[in-house]
Amino acid sequence: MTSPLRDPDQLRDISPAGLSAYARFHGWEKAEEFGENADVYVHPSHHDLVLPRHTRLLDYARVVANTIGDLAKLEDTDELTVFRRLKSADRDEIRVRGVPPHERSEPSISEAAALLRGARSLILDAACQAESSRAVLRPEANKEAVAFADRIRMEHTEPGSFVLVFRTAVVPTPLQPPLWADLIPPDEPGDRRFTACLPTALSAASNAAELAAGGDSEAFDRAVDEGVSANLLEALADLMGPFPEIEVDVEWALTAPRPTQLDEIGFDQSEVPIFREAAATFRSTEPRPDEILAGMVELLARPTGEDDGRVRLRTFVDKKPVTVSAELKQSDYELAVQSHGNRVPISLEGDLERVGQRWRLLGAELVAVHGGE
Repeated sequence: MTSPLRDPDQLRDISPAGLSAYARFHGWEKAEEFGENADVYVHPSHHDLVLPRHTRLLDYARVVANTIGDLAKLEDTDELTVFRRLKSADRDEIRVRGVPPHERSEPSISEAAALLRGARSLILDAACQAESSRAVLRPEANKEAVAFADRIRMEHTEPGSFVLVFRTAVVPTPLQPPLWADLIPPDEPGDRRFTACLPTALSAASNAAELAAGGDSEAFDRAVDEGVSANLLEALADLMGPFPEIEVDVEWALTAPRPTQLDEIGFDQSEVPIFREAAATFRSTEPRPDEILAGMVELLARPTGEDDGRVRLRTFVDKKPVTVSAELKQSDYELAVQSHGNRVPISLEGDLERVGQRWRLLGAELVAVHGGE
């Protein structure tokens, strides 16, 4: 495998915006233009840097390699470390670390698979909360969140137990940066609005677990507004299954810095039963959005003089036979009457809610009448 320091394509992955952000973060300031293609950056205690303004230079890869060498000497570190830092300078980076049991340095294939599945679920579930906070989610139905997760790229694993590294798409520098360095722009750039939900939700889950362990029965209910959902709690519990501890770190792109450049959240096995209990409670009390239920109509009722009517559908929820009541508008109700007479099943869509031992479908619509033999 070619070293990234000698691979022109990998060196070109380091963007001019990333170079500039890295330099400014470490104390350099842009002083003046250098010809038509570069700028001079000055530092109070280091020599000047000449950084390219775009990638169209024929020798862009060589210029980046030379800059890496200069920075490595100034920072008294190796060039590969500088390369990795520059590569993520314009991208948010998420690290998920699992500590294998029995102090083993390498996970089993099952543990590795669990960590990868859990990491994707955490990222996707948290991203779903960017639009609106809900206690129960249908992550795969959120097209924007799924697209965000698909844009994330997994890097090579890092040493130190088992560390998965994910990088987001490029996070651009805000066109209107905050007036003060310790303020976050009101509109997060690029995919940042999704990434920012992750540490907020994980921190809220950790705090809620601590409060719930102390007897606060409403801790998780309050945490919903901060991105906690049944899905997120289940993903955390599943993720921690084979690991005594996990840690999630989010490092923010230098192109759009935040007051805290690194958010770190850790969990251990003592929180697993608390997360599972809270998730089960959410699922038992919160409506499930956009559920589609298929079954036979077993009861019809329409008050005299009314257009809309009520049906009771014999169906399955969580693989268990149940009956679900639903209010249908006139046209859907009449189709339900016909299907009942013809003894053919129908499909209804709506938000499924459980009240005690009974189920009902809110905002129900008839989406299909299935033909008989």
